[in-house]
Amino acid sequence: MANITLKAAKRDPKAKAKDVRTGGHVPGVLYGHKTENQALQCVEQEFHKVYVEAGESTVLELDVEGKKTPVLIHSLQLDPVTDKYEHIDFFAPDMTKEVTTNVPIRTTGEAPGVKDHGGILVRNRDQISVKCLPKDLPHEVTIDLNPLAELHDSVKVGDLKLPEAVQILEDPETLIISVTPPRKEEEEVKPVVAEGEEGEVAEGEEAKKEGEEKKEGEGEAKKEEEKKS
Repeated sequence: MANITLKAAKRDPKAKAKDVRTGGHVPGVLYGHKTENQALQCVEQEFHKVYVEAGESTVLELDVEGKKTPVLIHSLQLDPVTDKYEHIDFFAPDMTKEVTTNVPIRTTGEAPGVKDHGGILVRNRDQISVKCLPKDLPHEVTIDLNPLAELHDSVKVGDLKLPEAVQILEDPETLIISVTPPRKEEEEVKPVVAEGEEGEVAEGEEAKKEGEEKKEGEGEAKKEEEKKS
């Protein structure tokens, strides 16, 4: 378990959340195994530092006025416009029982299949589901991109290396990252017209039209002569 501590203070349940946030704090609640529900608040800047380090898959110690409880950041609400923290749920798990959660996937290095062969790096998953004791939860899963040397090279769930205490709850054949060939630009195919053909066609159509008009004129003149006779 990572040695991460966050200090919090008890909060008056009747206090308006807006007033708490205006004062530079984030309202939250603590609940879980052998833990009474408590309304809390913590300093926004301090919580941000801890959240960046722990995320939602690392157990941290929540220090509520001197009493420390192992917790997970179980749920985090953000303002849809400002992305500021709105509310935090701290969950106290039973440290003797396994928990199931999602762990984020991070990549390092650079894929030669992209750099040298113009491939496209496709990320199919950004997290995986795992099961283990709370103390064994990994903060993240790291994938090295350097072995992806050729087009069509990939990393599947079965390729991941995690501690034996951590069970991955995914199909081993599930694709996580792959290097796909570059897309070929489709060239628009236009019919080739030899020089002068367009003009010749136009002239032919014009001549045909004139012939039809001439024939119609001769027919009308013949009808007039028959009337006179």
